[in-house]
Amino acid sequence: RDTIIQTILAKEIQEIEFSNFKLELQRELVKKINEKLGNKLIKELYFRDFIIS
Repeated sequence: RDTIIQTILAKEIQEIEFSNFKLELQRELVKKINEKLGNKLIKELYFRDFIIS
């Protein structure tokens, strides 16, 4: 959970404005979570809600 939160908080507003931001974020989170777990358990990550404030 901390890895996910820290990854999202590290993003700049300019990055978030790109149309492919969610796809890039999904890939980055899958990679970081798998690194933390020590294997490739996570293959896909889906956002149910995505709110920017």
